[in-house]
Amino acid sequence: MDRKFKGIVLENSDIIVQKWIDEIDSLKTSNYSSSVTDELLESTNREFVNIIFSSIKDEGDTKQLKEFAEKLINLGWQVSYITDGLQVSGRVTG
Repeated sequence: MDRKFKGIVLENSDIIVQKWIDEIDSLKTSNYSSSVTDELLESTNREFVNIIFSSIKDEGDTKQLKEFAEKLINLGWQVSYITDGLQVSGRVTG
């Protein structure tokens, strides 16, 4: 990732996180929240976005993201949550 872009993303992380959560929340009713409580979804969203930022800080290291995705899939979460989260992160940082 370009250093300048990385710096801008990290400097504006609070705004990006809020936009990410807002957009994921707008998707939840139609996609993957039927079997998940609001509290669990909020906690998982926070963990997910923190892992995305950790990956940016660590120059694209995806180990945490892979472990997180595996954990969710093993817990029965829909894959669409993971793909939506990654797509949304691209939209709110772009």
